[in-house]
Amino acid sequence: MSLIAHSPDQYEYKSSQSILAWARILRLGLLIAAMLVLCCFSLISPSPLLAVTSNESKLTLPSRLHTNPNSKDSPIYWSVGGSLHRTTLVPTIQRALQSFIASRQQPIAAVVLADVATGQILAMVEGRSPARWGASLPTYLYPGFPAASLFKLVTTAAAFEALGIGPKKSLPLLGSCAEVGAAGHWLRSPRRRKNRMNFERAFALSCNSFYAKVSVKHVGLGLIDEYAKRFRWGRSLPADIKVPKSPIRLPRAGSSNIQTIGRFAAGFGPVGISPLHAAWIILMIASEGRNRRISLLKDSQEPAEGLRVPLIKADTARKIRAVSRKTVRYGTAKSAFTKRYYRRIRHKVGGKTGTLSTRSPSGQITWFIGMMPYNRPRVVVAAMVLNDRKLWHIRGPDLAARALLEWERWQRKVTAKKRRS
Repeated sequence: MSLIAHSPDQYEYKSSQSILAWARILRLGLLIAAMLVLCCFSLISPSPLLAVTSNESKLTLPSRLHTNPNSKDSPIYWSVGGSLHRTTLVPTIQRALQSFIASRQQPIAAVVLADVATGQILAMVEGRSPARWGASLPTYLYPGFPAASLFKLVTTAAAFEALGIGPKKSLPLLGSCAEVGAAGHWLRSPRRRKNRMNFERAFALSCNSFYAKVSVKHVGLGLIDEYAKRFRWGRSLPADIKVPKSPIRLPRAGSSNIQTIGRFAAGFGPVGISPLHAAWIILMIASEGRNRRISLLKDSQEPAEGLRVPLIKADTARKIRAVSRKTVRYGTAKSAFTKRYYRRIRHKVGGKTGTLSTRSPSGQITWFIGMMPYNRPRVVVAAMVLNDRKLWHIRGPDLAARALLEWERWQRKVTAKKRRS
C-alpha cells in the first residue's frame, strides 16, 4: 500500500472550497427564509391602499340601522351619539335587498339606492358583517375598496370637458383592451387604419389600453388630479352623516413612467372608494353635474350654500350618461341586464362597471354604479360585491339590477296607492 502525501496548499485549497460551499448554502437558506417571511407578511398585512385609510378607520361613526322586527313597514332608524333618528330608507326595498344578499350566501357586499330629485337614500344594505372580514366601519361607509374602473369616470370627464373630446372621438389602438404593459405597445399606432376605437365603445367595454393612451397623450396628470378632486376624492362628501374620505395617491409627475400614469388613469392606481361615495358620484352626474347633498336622515334639510353648484358642466354630464347607456346595451354590464328578471329595465339603465382583484380582504371586487332612466334619471344606484377567488356568489351589476327592479316595483305600488286615494 502506498501513501500519497498532500501538500499544505492542497489542504488549504480544499478547506477554502468547503467554506465557500457552506457559505452559499447558508446564503440560499437565508434567501428562502426571507421569501417565506415576505409571503406570510403579504397575506396578513393590509394593502398599501388600506394603509392610506387606516386613519379613517379610527373615526367614530354610527354603525347600525335599527328596525322593528315585528313590523315590515315600520320606519328604520340611524343611531347618532346614542340617540335614534328616523331615516329616509324605504323598508320594503331595504328588506327585499337584505333577503336577496342573504340568499346569495351573504358575501362582502353593499348597495346604496338614492332618489335623484331629493338626494335621499332609499336603501343602504350590507352583506357579510364587517367584523367577519376585519373592518371597523359599515361596508357601505368603508373607503378602502379599490375604485377600479370607476375611476375612468374622472378621465372621461376631464377629456370631455377640458379637452373638448367627444364620445365619437376615435384613437388607433394596438393590442387588446386589457394590455397596459411596460413595453408600451399600447402607445403605438397600428398599421391598419381599421384598428381604431372611439370613446363611447371604450367606456362601454372599459378598455384599459384606450384610457391609458388618452391619459398619457392627451389628458395628463394635472387634469386627472383636478377632476379627481371635483369627484371628491380626498375630500369630505356633502352628506348629513359623517362619511370617511376616499383615499387617493397620485403618481409623481417627475418620477413616474408612462405605464404607471396610464394604469392609474385606467383604474389600477392606489385609489379607494366607499359605496356611499360611489352613489354620490353617480348622483352628481345624474343631476347635470351639480354638487348634491346625499341625505339619510328624515329631518335633515339640504343647505343651499355651496351646493347645487356645477362640479362639471351639464353638457359633460349628459355625454357621460349617453355613453353609460352602452355599458348596459353591449358592454361590461350586458350579461347582468339580459337575465330573465332584469330584461324589462335594461333599455332604461346606464352605468359604469369596475372589476379588480384585492389583497385585503382577499378576492375580486365587482362594481356597478348607474341611473334609471339614463336620459332623465329618477334613481341612482351603487353596488359592490367582493367574491373570494374560488366561489362566486353574485356580481356588482347583478346586485344593482336587483335594486333597480325593487325600486320600480315600489314605485308601481306608490303610484297605485295614489290613484286609489
